[in-house]
Amino acid sequence: MFTLEQINNIHDRLGKAETLSQYLEALRNTAVDKCDSFITDGHSEYFGKGGHKVVSLPVHEKLPIAETSNRESFLKHLNLHEERKTNYPELSLQGY
Repeated sequence: MFTLEQINNIHDRLGKAETLSQYLEALRNTAVDKCDSFITDGHSEYFGKGGHKVVSLPVHEKLPIAETSNRESFLKHLNLHEERKTNYPELSLQGY
């Protein structure tokens, strides 16, 4: 069974876009079958065999979810994020 400490170690070493395939392989090698990450507060839930589940702590305050979206605003802010002009929390707080 895997632990949150193992997952955090993998994330610290390989949690970058350029090492995504190694990150996913390392998770699989620790018996993580599935992972759900939640935009609202940044926590993740990791699932393994036999119902084993590990939950990480939230990484930011809970974000509100808009009732409706604004596609143009989203695409504008996504483009800024892709250009590395904003970080993930800044992108998430735009309220599309």
